[in-house]
Amino acid sequence: YGKRRRYLTGRQHDSVMQYPVRQAIIDFVCERGDGAQLCSRITSLLENYPPPALYGGLSFLSGHDIPRILTVLGDAPTHLGRDGEAAFRLSPAMRTLAKERLRVALALLVTLPGVPCIFYGDEAGMEGFGDPFCRSTYPWGQVDDDVHTMYRELLHLRREYPDLCEGTLSFLQATGRCIVFRRGTLTVYINGGREAATVSPEGILVEIPPMGYTIRSQKKV
Repeated sequence: YGKRRRYLTGRQHDSVMQYPVRQAIIDFVCERGDGAQLCSRITSLLENYPPPALYGGLSFLSGHDIPRILTVLGDAPTHLGRDGEAAFRLSPAMRTLAKERLRVALALLVTLPGVPCIFYGDEAGMEGFGDPFCRSTYPWGQVDDDVHTMYRELLHLRREYPDLCEGTLSFLQATGRCIVFRRGTLTVYINGGREAATVSPEGILVEIPPMGYTIRSQKKV
């Protein structure tokens, strides 16, 4: 609740929901902070959380009492009142923006330390403000195929690359809209900008697609 507390040191909680990670991701993809700021915020968690709590903590983008991630990333207006929030839906342009940002947010969620926790319906493209508007019934027959495919592809990375589950984290570059970090034998390149970017933190030129990601493995086959 906005205060530092003594958790995770042996006589308190075993783990916590990763609200600081969620907010850091949202601020980055919504351009309220750059790569260096996101790096600093995650590094602070690395310095303050015991490794088992950090790597086993539940990371998330939506939840039962906060606005759904598409509504947040679509720059939905605030202070609409209860009736306004109940009736609000993203415009086509706002929803397109939200889905572009969602790809970057999800890429960060599945590649940073923590266990991705998906709130039901996010993978179907549900919208909604905070409780109770985030708790609508599942949209059977109206699933957003683009969003559903995005979730399947990005979450599959956790099976394809075990280092995303247990590999240690070290940042290699965090400037502007680009972030590069290592997870075990993997190097993860994230681009939150609207143009392709080329980086070379390890002496190898790597192009990252706009609002996208690239993963390179250091393992020898």
